[in-house]
Amino acid sequence: MLNRLRAKIREEYFKWGGIKLEPGLNHIDGGIVRKSKSAVVSIGNCFSIRKYAILNISENGILMIGRNVFINYGTKINVRDSVNIGDNCIIGQDVLIYDHDHDYKSENRRDNFVNAPVSIGKNVWIGSDVIILKGTSIGDNAVIAAGSIVKGEVPANTLYYRKLGESQMKDISDC
Repeated sequence: MLNRLRAKIREEYFKWGGIKLEPGLNHIDGGIVRKSKSAVVSIGNCFSIRKYAILNISENGILMIGRNVFINYGTKINVRDSVNIGDNCIIGQDVLIYDHDHDYKSENRRDNFVNAPVSIGKNVWIGSDVIILKGTSIGDNAVIAAGSIVKGEVPANTLYYRKLGESQMKDISDC
């Protein structure tokens, strides 16, 4: 009885904050959602978020989370443009998802950003300590191995991993 009451209070809290939370078996275990007034957030039913996870949606940002999505401890999703997470996704511990970068070419690097949407398909499993950068699109049924840094297109039905020692660098001194 007490657990049902707590769950209802959490769902009402989300409604008051302007967050569309589908009714159903939602488990919000200490996760934090920070949303500006102009942001849009929609969360499907059977949503579960663990402690120390933070969803931060800035002005005019759009966060769409499908049904039956699990977000583990310490994950941070920062939205300035849009992040779309499909149904039945599992997001591991300490994952970072950003749809923006600071504009390093700008005089005011702190307050200027370059944005591009992030799209995560259905049935995607994202391992612990993954970083997903702006402009990334992950296809349905993909698996992202722990510790990977993801930028760009990941096709559907793909196991994506980043081997140690494989990286590319670009000289930015001329920019």
